[in-house]
Amino acid sequence: MGDCRGGHFNLDINMIAAVLVPYIEKTPRYPIKDCQTLILNKYHKIVSCCKAYLGRKRAFELVYENWEGSFHELSRFMAAMKHFNSVFIDEWRFEQHEGFDERIFNYVFWTFKPCVDDFRCCRPVISIDGTHVYGKYDIKLLIIVGTDGNGFIFPLAFVVVANDSLDTWTKFLYDLHEYVVCDRQGITLISDRHHGILGSVSIEHNWQSPFSYHRYCLRHLKANYQRAYKSVRLNNLLWAAATSTQEKKILLRMELIKETHLLAYEWLTNIELEKWTLHKDDGTRWGMLTTNSSESFNGLLKSARGLSVTTMVKIYYNMIVDHFVQRSKYAKQLLIDKQEWMPNPFKKFEEYRKKASMHSIQNYLVTDNIFEIRTFNSHHGKGGNKQIVNETQRSCTCGHDKRNCPSKERNAHRAESTPGGASTSRR
Repeated sequence: MGDCRGGHFNLDINMIAAVLVPYIEKTPRYPIKDCQTLILNKYHKIVSCCKAYLGRKRAFELVYENWEGSFHELSRFMAAMKHFNSVFIDEWRFEQHEGFDERIFNYVFWTFKPCVDDFRCCRPVISIDGTHVYGKYDIKLLIIVGTDGNGFIFPLAFVVVANDSLDTWTKFLYDLHEYVVCDRQGITLISDRHHGILGSVSIEHNWQSPFSYHRYCLRHLKANYQRAYKSVRLNNLLWAAATSTQEKKILLRMELIKETHLLAYEWLTNIELEKWTLHKDDGTRWGMLTTNSSESFNGLLKSARGLSVTTMVKIYYNMIVDHFVQRSKYAKQLLIDKQEWMPNPFKKFEEYRKKASMHSIQNYLVTDNIFEIRTFNSHHGKGGNKQIVNETQRSCTCGHDKRNCPSKERNAHRAESTPGGASTSRR
């Protein structure tokens, strides 16, 4: 840390901490250089980095408590939450070691009833991201999020674990089933290929897990692939294959990977296609290719991860409250403006409608709701393809995600058509 001397002898750590307290309250991760500058401006004395660090640490403890006391405080805080809000959910696990009378913290899961209730109106997809918490102890924070109807991140639950084991992951998924998913079926879990998650999902499927599908984050998959095979061409082909919706396209790109690097091809073929390709996904991702949503929310909380555990939980609580307050104001304003659709879905529909207006459509099996669509033939040589849409089966020969684009262009085109619904005109 260096020499802790510097400044006037009366300018001790406690005095520095007293000056820093109001700034630490606003910015928990207040930089050391800013601490030195603040003392210099106030007392015209230069303090060493070591002294500024210790002063900041003392101020931090005055505001947020120390780590040891915080773990004891956490259970009391959770109990207070439950006392004033009976639907608050928390699940604990402690370990008892031989020779120690005191139980040792291992795991805590918590969520809020409004999050659980509103998840029923979100896409049936859950994204998980884990990160190590900065501080004295090596603990891990798990963030679980969904996506609402407007495409916004929707926080669902949080977990703090002391060890990253198969048993911990299994407990976590069980609590997620029990308190968040509840009786909702057909839920997709998107995560990286962490061994704990893979093992836990395998165990869960032995007793009919509510997670009907487990899909891999394509960005994590690509990063692992890039570390193993350092080739821009291979990585581009991997992404193109993963995001292809038509069988002929994915077969072509897989063949190019095979010709470029046989081991890279074998690496991919050892992973089930439904885990990482849209072609075999059957629309279960609902447009979510990565765990970016949970990682983005995790990024917002980065400054809190250096705080004591109870303070971190309190900050998350405040963020959840603020989330619902802001969303409530947003929804009320939409009602005042008489907007029947959320902005993002409406924008998407308008994009599809505009695109569909350039295609020709033929309803040739009226009773079966089957349509032939010929896409617009652009001057770039693209388009001019014929696709068959079966509205009853919610399928299209284009192979696009059935959960996100089923008949979307046909429906958008139909909205502009004559009252009979069938249109053969080219717009």
